[in-house]
Parts: sequence; structure tokens; C-alpha cells
Amino acid sequence: MFSSLEHILESQDKAEVHRLTANIEQCKMTLQGYANTELCKKTLQKLGYADFTFKDIFALFLEQLQNLLQGNESSISHEDLVQRSRDKSVSDYFVMFFRLITSGEIRSRSQFFKPFILGLANTSVDEFCKTSVEPIGEESDNIQIIAFSDALAVPIRVMYPDRRSCDAKGVSVNHCDFVPTVGDVPNTSKRDDDTVKPFITLLYRPFRGHYDILYPKQSGSSLNPEWPGETTLTEHEKMEEQNNLQRTVFIENLSLNTDDKEVRQRFSVLGEVRSFYPVLHEVTWRRTGTVCLKFSTPAEADAAVAAAQYTGDSGILLKGRQLTVIKAVDKKAARDKELEKEKSDDVSQRNHYLAKEGVIADGSPDAEGVSPSDMYLRQMLEKRKNDNLQSPDFHVSRTRLAVYNFPMTISEKQLKNLILDAVLSADSKQTPVIQQLEILGKSKDAKAANKQLKRGTAFVEFSEHQHALAALKAFNNNPSKYSLINVRIF
Repeated sequence: MFSSLEHILESQDKAEVHRLTANIEQCKMTLQGYANTELCKKTLQKLGYADFTFKDIFALFLEQLQNLLQGNESSISHEDLVQRSRDKSVSDYFVMFFRLITSGEIRSRSQFFKPFILGLANTSVDEFCKTSVEPIGEESDNIQIIAFSDALAVPIRVMYPDRRSCDAKGVSVNHCDFVPTVGDVPNTSKRDDDTVKPFITLLYRPFRGHYDILYPKQSGSSLNPEWPGETTLTEHEKMEEQNNLQRTVFIENLSLNTDDKEVRQRFSVLGEVRSFYPVLHEVTWRRTGTVCLKFSTPAEADAAVAAAQYTGDSGILLKGRQLTVIKAVDKKAARDKELEKEKSDDVSQRNHYLAKEGVIADGSPDAEGVSPSDMYLRQMLEKRKNDNLQSPDFHVSRTRLAVYNFPMTISEKQLKNLILDAVLSADSKQTPVIQQLEILGKSKDAKAANKQLKRGTAFVEFSEHQHALAALKAFNNNPSKYSLINVRIF
């Protein structure tokens, strides 16, 4: 929301202030459970949030919205906006208010959001709003962003760095545009056939604060044709980059419980430490036992590398560990080294390489014929999987599959035979064995809670990895044989 307010302050767009004010007023009516039309009354009457819950916050936010327009006695500057946004006595109430707005949007359009909530969290709309939308501190997923964007009619672009990809052209960055829904939603604005370009751009960073605001690049540097997305460096910038590389080292084999201050103190005897930060795992975003450290001069960095060459007590020790120190290299050399490492390291303890199996990227040839709703569900499941893999408690199974989108009328025996037939269709000489198959929602309690659930989810475990992989490749997104069923490694 800060990015939207900042945009209004810079553009001085009075029409945007009036439009946003009207939408927030409509959101207030939604939360209270009444509106002008009979349809809205029938749809929203069960929400019934008490007026005192947000009355003061509502008035305070609208006052700040009006203060963004210059020329008034109470007009505020950009510095004032930043200061107010950092004041938790005010900002926390705003966050709570907009979480309630998001919750109200999801509840009032429960039939639209219900299938996605079932696929993401396997819970009811009401429970999802209570546990994942309204509490302050809960992360916002695609569902919450869609509801927030629709409620206020504010288009949002979210950038997702793909930490799994690293090729000669650099790390790829995907984006997803959340554009307000057109139709019978009472508090969204219609748009013409032109593509809507969001003026709010966010960067999803699960380890460093969830979402960061991205601003347009201000410099006039031209793009590097060899690496799209990177700028061509001037000679001075190249020299500065080279100098930084010569002063930078990577320190490896640190204990994971080593304090940053201890590392700084240990290497301060070799030179002045100018900067220091730990290297985090690309999936879990946890410490790896490696840090990046920059000295004030190249000579000090060379001295650290030389000192680490000695073994035993003559080397660099910290907490009983012999540390390894290597010089930093440029991006191309680092990418080449990473590619070689990926080729030689085919199997890891947590099988992260298998996480890519079965993924269908939007816009790829495999995505042709995939419906928008199915693609959206796939993207949510993929994001949920990647978020889970950030924790060391999760790993990718070599033999277990998650199966989605099959009719709930199918029995476990029928699904089992269908999966075995899929494996045998690839190679009739195989003898696949399914050790376990469980369809979610088949218990008596689950049936009572999910009477309207039309598509199913199941977990299947094979005895051999090759059979699980064969089932994945035969089943996944194969409408000619298996309807709309999709499968992924779990």
C-alpha cells in the first residue's frame, strides 16, 4: 500500500485519490455487510464486521490519502510519508485494516476463491481467512494479492527470482501481474483491451522481509546485449568492479553457530574489514558455512588467502575448524563454476534437482492447451513447494508423487490401476509396485466437510524411483489419456 501512496504523492493524481477513496468506502460497506443493491445485500450480509473495528482507522487513512495532494495546509512530503509509515502505532492499524479488506473480498467471493484455497491449504474459506489472511505477520500468497488487487482495483506486478536457474545469461526472473477482475465485482474498475501495466512492482524475497518495492532504474545506462537485464559497464565501472573483486574473499568451512563478530575479529588481524555478509543457501535461505568478506586493499585479501594455505596451527583456525579462503571471481567465472558443480552433483541429500520434474512454465510449449485456471493452480502449487523447501525439514521424495485434479468419484483401486497402466504404457517390461496410495478427503469426517469438492488430491508411493518418474512423465498434463490430471514429485 505504501507504494500506491508514494505513486499518488509523486504523480499528484487527484482522480486516483477519488477512485481509491470510493473503492475503500465500498470495502467498508462490504465489511459491515450492507450495500446499495439487493444482490450485494444477499452476498455480504453474513460478513457483519463491527463498525468500531475499523471506523477510526478508516478515517485516519482517508485523511492521509487527502494529505498526499499538495496545496493543502495539511499536505505532507515524501519524508513525512516514510516517517508515518515507519510509525508502528499507525502503520500496524493500516496493515490490520487492509488485511480485513482482503478477508472481506475473499469471503464475499467465496465461490471464486474456494477451489484455490482447497488446492493451497485444503481448508475452508472461513478458516483460511482467520488463520492466513487476518493475523498480522502472516505471509501473503497469490490468493491474498488477487483479493487485495481486486478490492482496491490496483494492479500489482510481483517479480519472482528463479533461484534454481543459472545459465550463461544469468539468473532468470519471472513475473506475475495481478490485474483487477473485470465483471460483476462491485469494487473493481473495468479496463479496455490494452494491456494494463501495473505501477506497483514488488520483489518476492522469502528470507529478507517477504516483499520489497522495486523502483524503475534511473540511470541512462544501456542494456548489455549479451546478458539481457544487465547494463553495459563503462571503463571506470569495470575498473571499480575489478578492484572490488581483488579486495574480496570467500571464507569457507565455518561452523554454522559462528557469530559474525567472531569472523570479523579473526580476519581484522590481516587487514581492515570493509564489508561482510554470510552466503545463504539458494533454496532454504539459511547459512551455508561460507561468508563473503571485503578488505580495504587487494594486498590484504592476498595475505588472507596466503595465510589460509598453511595447515595445522599455522593456518587460519576458528572454533577448531581450519578455514578455507579463496579470492572472488567475476560473474561469468562464477556461473561457469556453478554449472560445472551442477553437472557433477546430480544427487543431493534432499533431492532438490527433482523439484524441477513435472513443472510446466507459463508460456512454454508444454503449456499450450492448459487452461488459465489449471495454470494458476500449478503456479500456486509450485510456489508452495518452493516455500516448503526453504525449510531443512522438507525434502523431495524420490518415490512419492502428489496427484491432483482427478474426479472424486474415482476409488483408490481405480486410481491405482490407472497409474500402473500409465507406467506400463511407457515400458511393458517394468514391474511397478505401489507401496501406498491415499486419496485425501475419503474419510467420513472429510466427506462431511467437503461435500462440494469435485476434484481430488492423492499421494502415491512407489517402491522404485524409476517407476515414480515414469508415472510422472506419462500422467502429467496428458489430457488425451488422463483428462486434466496433473502430477508432481512430492
